[in-house]
Amino acid sequence: MGARDARSDRETDGAARRELPAVTLAVVAAGVLIGLIYLGSRGLRDFDSALVGYAVGTVFAVAAIVYRYTRWITRPPTWRYFRAGWVNFLSWQKFRRYTLLIPRAWWTDIFAQTFILHRGFKRWFAHMAIFWGVVLSCAITFPVESVAGWVLYHALDFTSVLLIAGLLVAMWRRVTDAGLLVTQRFGFDLLPLGLLFGRDAPGPRPVVSLSARLVPLKQPTAWVLSLFYFLSFGGFVAISVYLPTFLVDAFGLEREDAASRAAGFVVHATLTRPVGGALADRWGGAAVLNTTFIIVGLLPIILAFQPGIALITVSFLGMAAALGLGNGAVFKLVAETFPRETGTVTGLVGAAGGLGGFFPPILMSLVRDATGAYSIGFMLLSEIALGCLIVNLLVMQRRATALMPTR
Repeated sequence: MGARDARSDRETDGAARRELPAVTLAVVAAGVLIGLIYLGSRGLRDFDSALVGYAVGTVFAVAAIVYRYTRWITRPPTWRYFRAGWVNFLSWQKFRRYTLLIPRAWWTDIFAQTFILHRGFKRWFAHMAIFWGVVLSCAITFPVESVAGWVLYHALDFTSVLLIAGLLVAMWRRVTDAGLLVTQRFGFDLLPLGLLFGRDAPGPRPVVSLSARLVPLKQPTAWVLSLFYFLSFGGFVAISVYLPTFLVDAFGLEREDAASRAAGFVVHATLTRPVGGALADRWGGAAVLNTTFIIVGLLPIILAFQPGIALITVSFLGMAAALGLGNGAVFKLVAETFPRETGTVTGLVGAAGGLGGFFPPILMSLVRDATGAYSIGFMLLSEIALGCLIVNLLVMQRRATALMPTR
């Protein structure tokens, strides 16, 4: 037991030391990207306001990738591989040996992808069609005015057909191949194919300046709704990510058991989200959020004392239901409060939810490493929820009461 505890303490100390540089580099990377967007658009004067959502999503994606990669690369085993890889890459002896190997690898692994051909022609065709359809489309899509540019631009017709053919073959394999039906996952295998099939809605888009689109963000209500979604969706993401670690560490469950319980939390919260929207349609979003914040304010207090696994399970499922209801209610309020600026406010609220899912697991890890327990982290969650309850009563509930027709 002593050796195991010592090894566990060393792993905990190592994780804590890796946390700070990972967070720092993630924030720096996000800041650099925001600065490049600002400079590249000449102080946002040339920034297309329709791309606000893409820009926000890209910033958070870059921060998340840098964070995860830094955490991975600073582990002692992976750091040794990383360092050895660069030593070999910069070695003159290796350079002379592999100079001719690199062009051949580009051909076999990227341009022709012949290594996939050995696994079947249909699989190779799907990969090649999707790859070259995307690559050529990206290479062609730019402003053109010359005849050569016109020809290149209409080459997109060919690349789109190529891409669609590859997607059809890939989708056909996904729904007919017995081996793929057993191993594929919706989010990793089917959803990307569906997104590549998607297209923008037809019709002209109204040209609205970025400053006009950002006017709703000056209203305090938009930031209040962002705070609520920071808790409801961020809490859902954070708990679903951190729950397996908590159950294994605090209760000694097997990883498979902990993962199954976390999956139950995710399914429960997801199924109650449309219920929250329906209840908000009937009773009002502010009333549903009151219920959410009361439940999320009380149940973490129970979790802070780490009772038996049965009560822990009931508490987490109760929080899943409450957070799901809150997610649906928030977007009911967004559409109700900002009927003409729903897209802009939705982008802000969604970004707040992304932040809520990104930072709480880091905070819980830091609290666990500093105190050796999760109690303070759960109490912080409770206090934030009760604070949101007070804000909701003072802002959204009063607004709903003021708008309620009188007899």
